[in-house]
Amino acid sequence: MVKVDLTTANNEWVRLYNDWEYEKALEIFEKILEVNENNDEPLINKWLCLFWLWRYSEAIECYKEVINTSLVVRYGEKTDIFYFKWLAEFAIWEYEKAIHSFSRDLVINNKNTDSMNYLWLCYFYLNESDKSLSYFSEVLNLESKNEDVLNNKAMVLIEKWEFEEALNVLDELLSFSPNFVVAIYNRAIVLKNLWKKDEAIKCFEKVLEIDKNYDEARNEIELLKK
Repeated sequence: MVKVDLTTANNEWVRLYNDWEYEKALEIFEKILEVNENNDEPLINKWLCLFWLWRYSEAIECYKEVINTSLVVRYGEKTDIFYFKWLAEFAIWEYEKAIHSFSRDLVINNKNTDSMNYLWLCYFYLNESDKSLSYFSEVLNLESKNEDVLNNKAMVLIEKWEFEEALNVLDELLSFSPNFVVAIYNRAIVLKNLWKKDEAIKCFEKVLEIDKNYDEARNEIELLKK
């Protein structure tokens, strides 16, 4: 068995992890686990490195080992590893599993807006837009001026062709965040679908005033002016 100085190894993986050198950090975790395969903290850190390397399937397999460790028993379901496991499920398109996981998190903390945000996305990708919209309402009850949530709610309404309601949501957002460029672009899309051509062009032009590299807006103007 290879002898490992655990103090040195721990200091080194912290440095590598903080420098985003996850591959090298993984090598250290493997060496530590060779010495003590039941050492829970490097196992969890290995799992996090796999997650940040986008190796989600491997991360979930590592998670299965993590859930049997004493660290999870000590901290219970509030530990971050559960949250990252759910994100990994989401990342590999296992939306049904992710919905179950995020929903379980809301039983523990019914004000976790991060879980609510991912739940709307899961339902959105599963083409269950009505359930998706219900989570927007819950988040907005807690954070009424959440720009991202309002914009995402408008996007779901656009997907449902509920353009008037989407316009109301975007107008509410832009009333307190007038330069939120993605919302302005989405508002222009709504106006285009409502056959308000001139207003849509002005909206797309405002997008370009804020971000001259917003090519989608430039393309839309060209199409509308034909």
